[in-house]
Amino acid sequence: MKRITEIVLFLLLLTLSTGCSIKKELPDQPVISDSKDVKNPFESDDSNTTIMGAISHGPTSPKVDENKKLLPWVYNGQDVELDYYVSASGQAKNVGFLLFADGVPQPYKVNSNDAPYEYMHTFALKEDDVEFPLSFYFLPISGKKGDLVNITVASIYNPGFQPDMKETTSYGGYQVLLPASYPLSIEADPVLPDSLPDMINETAYITNEPVTNSLLETLSNSGLRDIDVDTFNREVFDLMYIDGDIRSDNYQVNSKGKLHVTYKLCGHSGLKYRTTFYINHQPVSNSNGVSLDTVIEKGLVTLIDAEIDLEQLGNVSTFYAISVPQNAKDYPDEIFEPRKTQSILLYKKGE
Repeated sequence: MKRITEIVLFLLLLTLSTGCSIKKELPDQPVISDSKDVKNPFESDDSNTTIMGAISHGPTSPKVDENKKLLPWVYNGQDVELDYYVSASGQAKNVGFLLFADGVPQPYKVNSNDAPYEYMHTFALKEDDVEFPLSFYFLPISGKKGDLVNITVASIYNPGFQPDMKETTSYGGYQVLLPASYPLSIEADPVLPDSLPDMINETAYITNEPVTNSLLETLSNSGLRDIDVDTFNREVFDLMYIDGDIRSDNYQVNSKGKLHVTYKLCGHSGLKYRTTFYINHQPVSNSNGVSLDTVIEKGLVTLIDAEIDLEQLGNVSTFYAISVPQNAKDYPDEIFEPRKTQSILLYKKGE
């Protein structure tokens, strides 16, 4: 059995998973099959039928039991080797991968145990719909002997793209997230890698505020659909504020000073999330590590406030947040997957 996870990238996103994954369709999105049309993500199309491309990825030789249930990979003290494939078509053939262990960013090597650990590796695929083999090597950074860890492999479509602020001012349909999760049995106490890539630092803290009618209106406007209390309590929502205003495309920053970020997460009560901020596809570190743990409470909005020293940033930076659910299995009748905010371009004056 091969686990296949597929994504079709519209100007508005449609995600489709097959195999032993769960099919997910975002509301009010057109479903189109067998189309080869590929168009610029920034061109408008009143028919809403533009397809940018498709991508699928999964393990090449998963082990299953007699009931076709996926068996865990095993960590026994040496790097875990996860043989994998990626296949794509259209404009989706540039792809990067992020890994998570229980929602914490997982550094990994690719195709060689002698390669350096990185948080993202990228691949430029040459042919449409041809499986490209690769292998992930990693030492799990979560769990202890006897634990079962959840490994999430998440593709990012066209991670190298950045708006030039001339012809393009946003990421359009680029840099969407496609996650797939697999179990890992920890059979030896993990040993962390000797060296890891350098990270940008932040100061961060977590607070709460009450849910208001104004928030529901903001969510409705942001999602282009009505969000009432019942919908709010069934689903999960997030908003990204930079220096006090909602941002979803680009933001000009100074060369010095602080960037104030507020990430709001709310909706279905009881869900536990692990959130990480990324700059140029590298996790941002804080005093608690790289990820922040939150629990969504009924009637409350969770706020993660962070400040980043602007002198750490280059002239242009890609910024986003990824939140990975920790207890989605507690809600078997619902689907809660890792979520990524829209990528935002941070660019300095004069650039």
